[in-house]
This record gives sequence, C-alpha cells and structure tokens, in this order.
Amino acid sequence: MFAKANALARQFTFPIVVSFRQWNGHVDASVGAFIVLNADGWLVTAAHVFQIGSKAGSDAPKVAALTAQIAAVQADPNLMAGRKATEIQRLERTADPEWITNHSYWCGRDGVNLREVRMVVEADTAVARLDGVPADMIASLPMLKNPATELSPGRSLCRLGYAFPKVQTAFDASKNAFHVQGEMPLFPLEGMFTRIVDAGRTPDQKVAIRFIETSSPGLRGQSGGPLFDVQGRVWGIQSRTQHLPLGFNPEAEISGRKTQVPQFINLGLAVHVGTLIEILDGMGVEYEVSPD
Repeated sequence: MFAKANALARQFTFPIVVSFRQWNGHVDASVGAFIVLNADGWLVTAAHVFQIGSKAGSDAPKVAALTAQIAAVQADPNLMAGRKATEIQRLERTADPEWITNHSYWCGRDGVNLREVRMVVEADTAVARLDGVPADMIASLPMLKNPATELSPGRSLCRLGYAFPKVQTAFDASKNAFHVQGEMPLFPLEGMFTRIVDAGRTPDQKVAIRFIETSSPGLRGQSGGPLFDVQGRVWGIQSRTQHLPLGFNPEAEISGRKTQVPQFINLGLAVHVGTLIEILDGMGVEYEVSPD
C-alpha cells in the first residue's frame, strides 16, 4: 500500500545524529529524523531531538567556571605538585559527572551545518536551516497535507525514520570533534489514524497544539520523521509514543513468583500538520501544501 509513498518520503527524510560527551568522559549518541522543507535548506523535526543541546547550554557556565578553577590551580606556581593534585581532586568532586561538555549534530551528510534552530517546545516542533546543503537533499521536497480538507480518523498512515540504528561515536579531543560510524536503516511503520489529541495552545496563544494519534507506536530513531498517506503527503511529524493502560492485569509467573502484569496499548503521536503549518507561517518558512 505504501510502497510508492515510502519511496517518495525517503527522498526528503534524513537522519540526525546527536553526539555528546559528559564531564565523566562518557560518550554517546542518539538518532532522530528530519524532513527538508524547501530549497533554502529549512527543515523540521521534533524539538526533543535538541534536548542534549539545551542541556549543554545550561551546563556550559558551570563547566566553564569549574574548568577555569582547575586551570588556575594547575598554573599556580606557589603550589607543590602534591597539593595541586589534592586540590584538583577536590574540585573534580564538585562536578556533576553528567554535565555535557561537548556535543554536535550530524545532519545526513558530512559538511552540512545546522543553523538558526527555532523551537516550539510545547508542540515538540523544531525548525532549522541547513548550511551547505547538497543538491541531492533538496531534489525532492515534501507536500504537506492541506489541513483545510478532510483529515478524518480511520485513514491508514505510515511513519518513516531510523529505527534500530547501530551507531557508535567517539570524541577526538585533539580535534575537538566527534567521529560517527555505523548503520542507520530507514524503517517504515504503518498505523491507523485513531484520533486528534488537543493539547491547548502555545503560551503566546498563536498556535493550536494538536497531535495525530496512530494505532501503532513510534520507534526510537523515528522522532522528527514524517507521517504520510499513500500519496506521500505529510500529515504530521512523529513526536512520541504514549502508553495507555488497558485496565486489566493478567497474572504471570516470573522467576517462580506469580505477579500481576499491567497491560498497556502503545500509540504514536505526531504533530498535526495544521499545527506545523501555523508554526512555519509564524516563522516565515516556505513549504508546499497539497490542493486537497
């Protein structure tokens, strides 16, 4: 059903790899998705993809202050080597080991840089511009579903993203850069449009926050990817999965002990195309919308 639409969506859907290094030296990465909206390189994705960057921003003053204190001790000519080591150890103990000291975003191609990130956190939507975007990334652009026409529950939709990635990242301190390698397979997953979830309005009251709920969950790595119909028209941007209790708890035996196991249904939530268009219009970002 979605073979042609999936082939189309693959042309405007790309991975975003978020690499980060913590104060304790731990290095890790997460994978999301984004779609390129226009020939100027503007993209849209889920705002939570940039959570690491937000944390890095709040951690930066604390990291800088402690780093300066440690550097001052190291440069103090009046301290013996043993005293320096003791004082540095004391200062190190005041750090939060999970402070973010370095982070980066890899957006589908080497040499492509991220600029002008704008977020509407309440709607889990981020809009940004790619600098140095190659021609093949803007060769086929998406068509947003016209929200003024029929968007009724019961339609089968498909989401696309980079589920089940196998990504490794390493930090090169000499170059102050991350090296990312691994596999990021595109993974489509269909589901029925079940209902619209109304989440109020943004604090400035300019945007109605709505989500499209689907009968299948979004998978890790699909955040920020498109939710589209059989024609390839984008109905939303994958946000998250919600877990709703079913109200019954069957008994199961686990490790020799009987216990009740609460049952849940896992449903996907995607930012509604109407919400997305209101955000894009407010930011002056161009896009193409379908006639129907």
